[in-house]
Amino acid sequence: LYPRLQLMKRLLAEDGSIYVHCDWHVNSYIRLLLDEIFGKENFRNEIVWCYTGPRKTPKAFSRKHDIIFLYSKDQNYKFNQLTIPHRSGLHDTGQVETFGRKREQPVSEEQIKELEERGKVLEDWWVDIWATERYRNELLGYDTQKPVALLERIIKASSNEGDLVADFFPG
Repeated sequence: LYPRLQLMKRLLAEDGSIYVHCDWHVNSYIRLLLDEIFGKENFRNEIVWCYTGPRKTPKAFSRKHDIIFLYSKDQNYKFNQLTIPHRSGLHDTGQVETFGRKREQPVSEEQIKELEERGKVLEDWWVDIWATERYRNELLGYDTQKPVALLERIIKASSNEGDLVADFFPG
């Protein structure tokens, strides 16, 4: 993996970034490799991709998340902030929390709809994309396959139309 990651860094555009997906077996090792190759200062995010489904693990909590490390080649990298739909943020007190400011007065249905349409800035905890086995029409039969929605999100976040994007470990 080390020589592959070194090659990937050389191939990246100066404003490029890399997303590396791993599970609990190797995520700590891969993070150390990425820190060494890309530099700790170029670490951008640890994305937790959560999914659910049946699994029986009698002596541990079911492992239902993977990690996606995001590193850039340099300090000047592309990043397009994305939004996702979300619920209004209406609390049981009738207050709405918006960007750290509480509104003390009740919020109208129109204001709630406006908040929902505006969406929510995407965080590093992704629970809205299911694992590939839930998208049966996408299944191609290899273990590391990613759902199209996950790939689309990553591509939209770190590239613009016309940019070259590579999947070094097809999946």
